[in-house]
Amino acid sequence: MTPTEPSSPPGVVSEGSDLVKKIDTADGLLAGLDFDGTLAPIRADPETPALSPQLAELLKRLASQQHVRVVVISGRALADLTTRIPVPGVDLAGNHGLELRLDGERRVPERVEQRLPDVREALESLRADLDGVPGIRIEDKQLSLTVHVRETPPNHVDGVRETVSSVVADSSGLTLSEGKQVFEVKPAVPLDKGTAMQRFERETPTEWLSLYLGDDTTDEDAFRAIQPEGIGVHVGERSDSAADYRIPGQSDVPGFLSWLTTRTSISEEPGAS
Repeated sequence: MTPTEPSSPPGVVSEGSDLVKKIDTADGLLAGLDFDGTLAPIRADPETPALSPQLAELLKRLASQQHVRVVVISGRALADLTTRIPVPGVDLAGNHGLELRLDGERRVPERVEQRLPDVREALESLRADLDGVPGIRIEDKQLSLTVHVRETPPNHVDGVRETVSSVVADSSGLTLSEGKQVFEVKPAVPLDKGTAMQRFERETPTEWLSLYLGDDTTDEDAFRAIQPEGIGVHVGERSDSAADYRIPGQSDVPGFLSWLTTRTSISEEPGAS
């Protein structure tokens, strides 16, 4: 991937090595992307975020290149994510890496399925214990649960955190993590966005460069997983991210992906070196 004219990506703030040089000298690119807050704006109602026609076209163009592989890794259930990424050639990971779609086939590790009774029990407990809390929303993602507090009054959030923590503590098969105004209840297995990215890396030529773009605390696992050779790009103003680069916000993602698509496509052109 060696463009003839160097050009810096728009809006990127560098806190590490040369992003442009890494992309230009790579034999291929594995591009990992978060969905909510990265490919789509975060909304109060988690049912409303959608991929814009502009970003859908950019993903299509990027994924169609011979030396580029595009994967989307999300906390959403795989079935939900599939409906929101109607782009051919894009592989998916849902539930923070608990389930993957590789070559059109859904894959769930047996150790995850063994924890499903714990998830069902936790769902019933949370529905009972959080009943009546204003603005609360419990999302059943089959393999995991998300408790949304985006519309919950701030003075109730600590109580919700304590309740969810207590339910998880009562089960040896579950773990709790916290994202942007959400609490994630998941099977206690060592799988996350970082392990998902590593799984896709194993399915990709070893000499290819890995890049990951994400905005949430759960994306930090992916940033760390691709270090030190890979490129992590944090979306937002977080100062303690493991990513080497950042762009100001979700509205800057189309510009970055447009630049990336143009950058990588030059190596596909006849006569490119």
